[in-house]
Amino acid sequence: MLNFFTRPFLILALLCCAFHLSVAGPAAASAPQAPSNVMASDGLYGDKVIINWDTVAGAEKYVILRSERPVSRGGVMTRLAILSRTYYEDTPPECGLVYYYWVRAVNDDGASRFSHAKGSCGTAGTEPITGTLQPPENVSATDGDFTDKIRITWDRSPGAASYEIYRAEDFADPKTRLGSTTNITFDDTTADCCIDYYYWVKAKKGSEASDFFYSDIGYRDCPVSAPANVNASDGAQEDAVLVTWKASTGATSYDIYRATSPTGSRSKIADTTDTQYTDTRVTCDDAYFYWIQANNLCSTSPYSDSDSGYPLCPIPPDGDGTPDPAPGAPAAPAGVSASDGTYTDRIFITWQAVPNTVFYDVYRANRYTGQKEKLATTKETSYSDRSTPPGSTFFYWIKGKNASGDSEFSNFDAGYRLCPSAPTNVSATKDAYLDRIRVTWAASRGAVEYDVYRAIFPTATPGMKTKIATVKGTSYDDMLDPCVLNCPGCYSSLNIPYYYWVMAKSADCVSPFSQNRSYRLRDNSTEYHNRGNIHCRPPAPTGVSASNGGFLNHIQIKWNTTSTDHQSNPKHKFDVWRSTAPDGPKTKLAETFASAFNDVRATCGTTYYYWVRRIDPQGFASHFSHYDSGSFACR
Repeated sequence: MLNFFTRPFLILALLCCAFHLSVAGPAAASAPQAPSNVMASDGLYGDKVIINWDTVAGAEKYVILRSERPVSRGGVMTRLAILSRTYYEDTPPECGLVYYYWVRAVNDDGASRFSHAKGSCGTAGTEPITGTLQPPENVSATDGDFTDKIRITWDRSPGAASYEIYRAEDFADPKTRLGSTTNITFDDTTADCCIDYYYWVKAKKGSEASDFFYSDIGYRDCPVSAPANVNASDGAQEDAVLVTWKASTGATSYDIYRATSPTGSRSKIADTTDTQYTDTRVTCDDAYFYWIQANNLCSTSPYSDSDSGYPLCPIPPDGDGTPDPAPGAPAAPAGVSASDGTYTDRIFITWQAVPNTVFYDVYRANRYTGQKEKLATTKETSYSDRSTPPGSTFFYWIKGKNASGDSEFSNFDAGYRLCPSAPTNVSATKDAYLDRIRVTWAASRGAVEYDVYRAIFPTATPGMKTKIATVKGTSYDDMLDPCVLNCPGCYSSLNIPYYYWVMAKSADCVSPFSQNRSYRLRDNSTEYHNRGNIHCRPPAPTGVSASNGGFLNHIQIKWNTTSTDHQSNPKHKFDVWRSTAPDGPKTKLAETFASAFNDVRATCGTTYYYWVRRIDPQGFASHFSHYDSGSFACR
């Protein structure tokens, strides 16, 4: 989730004037990204605040600003510096208060959005309070998690009896009240598809209300279905194939893909807002297969079913030496149909019976303008061609025969054996497991097993993809070494994101690789469904210490925290455990967001051993810390 400090906000225009920054419109494509990991020291130094951030690719300078209040509470920004390094030492006018720091990256092509952090000097910072009720923290709106709503959640505010939820399409737009609730969650079912909305929550108690402060952006996903009724013309236009399809509800555009076989590699040949397309880049040597994908502002449909088509081209003489039909010869058979991927082991050809016909000759060619080859003679009105390789298209004609002679060739039809299509809906888990990435996909018709491949780049060539498994089902767990974040000296594998592809296999055919599946993030970057990573276990707390005799009626346990513990959204919390022996069974005492805990259930004169575990926002726990023992005397 992103809170509002990483988004443009109301006073941007004022800042541009006050600080002589020029913003003529949206940042150019080559403008730098917003700085990440902005941190400001909080009471670490007696007379200064140190702000640091990560280097931004392409940035030439960084602009640092400060205010004594949040902008939404009337805070006025003061420019502190423009510099090229990634840290700054600020000497605030007064220590003991919280200050707000903003950093943006700039270059000749534009400026990034702001990133922010809070910090203080001297004693722990005290935030300004404008009323008894404080705004709810950790406001969070879902990013495409639901197709019928956006869910907003937040933390409870002390003393609040209810909460009011507000929305706007831009940070600076007037806010619209959506409703109120006594819960800490609210579903916005009035949001339109694929639009980013800003959300705020106010705490309420009687006539008193908190200020607006924290916000988040969310959007409602609107999946679009694959187009139906795809039809490609068969010899209807000279030197062209007309492709038509039925509109998909909610689609704003369509992508047209083509291949020269039903299982061949698809190439995008066009996009359109219409429901038809004329393909003029065709020749008389091939039949073409077409697929359509529908798009809207935030999603892309699966591929449609394919249909084959071909242009109108002159057909050369048959060259088989057959004279014109003799008097009394049967008429050419009608209704010739060849199966399109119905069977994995054959192409099944059928036709209508012709009166006064004794036998039928079956002919085949690999192009509809190619030389015909006689395959068989049969008394039936069907024939199974088991001699073709899977995935290739063949064309079939039928002739009728009787004692008087042969008929003309029938009209042809094209058919192909089923080779399983590339698996669709390939997805890999992200941060879901500590020791594995689970890869899943949709079953491919005709497949008996699947090969799973892995690489570290989404654009990996086939030679860069490593086959890691062959499975019968439609899922695979890629077991990996666990990792621990920020843990010097810990054994830890690198938490490398992996990209996964799957190939479907039948007895004698292998599909192409599955396709990358991507979707848009709020910053317009691309994320991939087939990218996965393990979740790195949070590091165990350090510096655990238990008091010995310092208190009359309890033992105090303290431990070190990091900036990540306080700046993550939601924050990290800690589990405190106790035992009466260093190797004895542990009992969980409490969960807390603080860096200390008072064990008031301890018995005087007893030595206890304490451990602490860090719990990250996803609910994963660190290993236990090193223990420390504590006690207090009986009086």
